[in-house]
Amino acid sequence: MEAVAKATHVGRGRCPEDCRQLAHVWLASRLATLQMPCSGQRVLDAAGPLDAAPAARLRALAYATQARLDLTRGRLDEAVAAATDCLRANRPNGRGCLRATAHIVLSTCALRKGDTKTAFRIDKDMRDDALLGNTGVARLSTACMVAQITEIAIGPTAAEYLLEGLASDTAQLHSLITRQPDVTSWLVRTANRLGNEQISRRTVSSAGELAAGHPQFRVFRASALHAAGLTDKDPAQLCGAAELYADPWLKASALEDVAVLLSARRSDHASAVGFFKEASQGYAATGAVRDVSRVANRLRAFGVRCRAACAESGPDTALPLTSAESAVADLTSQGLTNTEVGKRLFISPHTVAHHLRSIFRKLNISSRVQLALIWNSHAPVPEGVRART
Repeated sequence: MEAVAKATHVGRGRCPEDCRQLAHVWLASRLATLQMPCSGQRVLDAAGPLDAAPAARLRALAYATQARLDLTRGRLDEAVAAATDCLRANRPNGRGCLRATAHIVLSTCALRKGDTKTAFRIDKDMRDDALLGNTGVARLSTACMVAQITEIAIGPTAAEYLLEGLASDTAQLHSLITRQPDVTSWLVRTANRLGNEQISRRTVSSAGELAAGHPQFRVFRASALHAAGLTDKDPAQLCGAAELYADPWLKASALEDVAVLLSARRSDHASAVGFFKEASQGYAATGAVRDVSRVANRLRAFGVRCRAACAESGPDTALPLTSAESAVADLTSQGLTNTEVGKRLFISPHTVAHHLRSIFRKLNISSRVQLALIWNSHAPVPEGVRART
């Protein structure tokens, strides 16, 4: 990375073409991976206007980098826009790691917004690309994203074979965490839910080795502390991870994990509520509707009622629904029962029924079939993502 940083200062006359722009974009991409959004944005801005890059692939890389920087800062709408621009710019080059990167950003944003319909559409594209070997160096990141969607859609047991594949080789696991350090805590948390100590131990070990080998990068130290804290059930390590994360969503995730540990201790219930509230505020600030809903449900177990602080609009449709109603409509339109919807959104079946009554009233309909027809005709499909027919 030092060599690339030096290349950003090379004069035009010493390069057969102006390679400084490429060096700036590539360096910004590495900084995005390391979750250094401020430094990454400064370097990317120094490259000049994204749409002025001479080559389509360079423009696509610049947009992909911008999308990842926006995602790290919790700016989901901006990240979606940049990822969509990446797919458009990358179209002449077909498939590859840039398309895969854009799909990962779009999937992550969709899941955080509670827009599972879009996430499942992209999941189909990612599976097709992976099957044909069209994901390039993003192969492991793509597999991990597919595993996350599978875990949400069907459950952790259905995703276990993917986790075992990702963690089967130490070098492979190192590569995944190096490219996507934010998935470390998800790997450990899911492995713990499955009771798979081998995956958990390997992930903690790999994260710890990366942190020890690269102490100058906060994200590796944060992910190592987060993983170890989950395995050791140590709130102090989780708090340390929260302090180190630059990504507000990951910070909120670590705080929620602290609260979950404290909630198991009767004497720490008051502290648990405080951490849950702080996590909820962090999720809400990034528009993570699904996560806010989960935390709100956990707070209700303590007798605390909290109104979701997310924006009152759900996925970008023309329908006059709140974020919670949009999430319920999305899942209901896929044929899920109230109980199944409740499990996905961490709310009770009675709450789902309440939202459905409100949805039916607002849309002037009386059946789930009508809801599915209306929802499927209004839900957006990001450019570059195939609509299912």
